[in-house]
Amino acid sequence: MYDDPYYSHHATRSLTRPVALAGFIGSGAAAVGHAVTARTGIPLVDLLRWVEHARGKSIANLVLHEGECALRDQEREGLRRALTQRPHPLVVLGHGTLLSPHCRALLAEHQAMIVYLRAPLATLAERARDQISKVRTKHAPYFTELSDGAADLEALFAARLPGYLDAAVTIDLAELNQHSLAEEVLRALPVAQALTTAG
Repeated sequence: MYDDPYYSHHATRSLTRPVALAGFIGSGAAAVGHAVTARTGIPLVDLLRWVEHARGKSIANLVLHEGECALRDQEREGLRRALTQRPHPLVVLGHGTLLSPHCRALLAEHQAMIVYLRAPLATLAERARDQISKVRTKHAPYFTELSDGAADLEALFAARLPGYLDAAVTIDLAELNQHSLAEEVLRALPVAQALTTAG
């Protein structure tokens, strides 16, 4: 992965198998993943950040210049590497990683647990609006200068939902702040051991 392959801290917990954290745009999956690893030291791989590091460009520029297939190919390679790492990592998937049959097959092959952060589309769209408004270009075709992108975002969500519904664990975002959400995710993880009391 990276020269230092993980975002990691002193480990107080370890996993019995890899875990993939999935969620649609606005779910805050990466922030939750970082919060979990900060509490436990469980290794974290943020798959989209890995792709950006590996290709030397942003996800938006990768898709713009090379197409979505290039993104999916690079995600698959990053996921393959992450799933073979030891100790087992918590992998934050890209919003569309589960669209790829190859990525789903890799997750199944390595017996990775998928944890889905669920919320109504209206909630996710509201959370993502500020973020997406900063890139209102063809980099983000579901939000353009000519539309708020609601219909396109709904179609995107519908296309990705079947992959999320395959998750072993679903955690609802409603009424949970980031701290509480990280605690919910932590309780769901297949923890092998607690070396010390986690903070």
